[in-house]
Amino acid sequence: MNKRILFVFSRLELGGAERQGLLLAQHLRDHCGAKLQVAGLQGEPGELSKLCDAAEIPCVPLRLGAMQTSINCLLALVKFVKWLRREQPDLLVSYTRNANVFSGLAWRVCGARGVVWNQADEGLNLDGELASRLSVFLTPSFISNSSGGAAFLRDRYGVPANKLRVIHNGIALAPPVMTNLEWRKRIGILDGEFAVCMVANISRFKDHDTLLKAWRQVLNRVAPVKPVLLMAGRCDRPKEEIIGLCNALELGDRVRLLGAVDDVSGLLAASNMFVYSSRSEGVPNAVVEAMAASLPVVGTDIPGIRDAVGDVGARFLATPGEPGELAEIIVQLMGDSRLRLRYGEELRIRATEEFSLHRMLERSAESFAAVLEEGTW
Repeated sequence: MNKRILFVFSRLELGGAERQGLLLAQHLRDHCGAKLQVAGLQGEPGELSKLCDAAEIPCVPLRLGAMQTSINCLLALVKFVKWLRREQPDLLVSYTRNANVFSGLAWRVCGARGVVWNQADEGLNLDGELASRLSVFLTPSFISNSSGGAAFLRDRYGVPANKLRVIHNGIALAPPVMTNLEWRKRIGILDGEFAVCMVANISRFKDHDTLLKAWRQVLNRVAPVKPVLLMAGRCDRPKEEIIGLCNALELGDRVRLLGAVDDVSGLLAASNMFVYSSRSEGVPNAVVEAMAASLPVVGTDIPGIRDAVGDVGARFLATPGEPGELAEIIVQLMGDSRLRLRYGEELRIRATEEFSLHRMLERSAESFAAVLEEGTW
């Protein structure tokens, strides 16, 4: 390939889209000879910056400033274009809303060969404003990690099928750093206690509020040993809100806020079940990682999660925002160890077959090569 490829993110913090992008960037450098660079539009260096440094991938925080107003966005876009003209990338690969919109607007005027817009959710924050519509119109190539994201681009913005590919995220669980016993000791989970885990940065879109309300109902129905809910992830909303809701629901020590966790594999191994309460997603990496760890998954019935669990997991999905339904499914699975074991194994097989890291890397690399050759695929 031997081309300059720029990966653009809205911020240099770490989430599912950023993890997938970094895996792909390393593959393009190590196996395709690409020259890589990563840029974040806003904010300071974060966890993604540290991983780029460890991987020896140049990473630049552009610090374009706030984008609350149209004038702010226009000024930030001008700065972005000026920077791109200096860097002269051959291809832009963008993830998340602001990065996608800015890259779609800027790629032609900076002399790039093409841009690939990665749709990692079902249209979160991508409203119908003029800048978004113009950016979509100017973008020649889209990749969605879910059928829901692809449907959003087709139905809301009229993206034609020949510009759009669905490539599922690729998952490869890292070896655990700590054993399940070490994790349980660290968290303070006693022998025989049932642990349910959710791994997701705490934001309003992940809807942890519904999960906590469901957890209150679970605790009311389960006896004598009360289960514990483990919530792992960076807090992107005021932590006082989550703590206040836990206190109002009288959840006590039956909920543990773990913060950002590096050893996700170890935490999953220490858990008995996985839950995911999001209202809007592409295919969530955390769900597929839990599947790869043979955990039974309870989630909300949105296209991205349904894509992940497939037909085998459809009956364990609840209506988004309905704590009663979520609690009912959790209690059902808690009470049937054979069902949990069988369901977890079915999900492990599905994760292996449908969400191969090798498949994601190869299909993405082929798509990028086509864009570099023809401007699109």
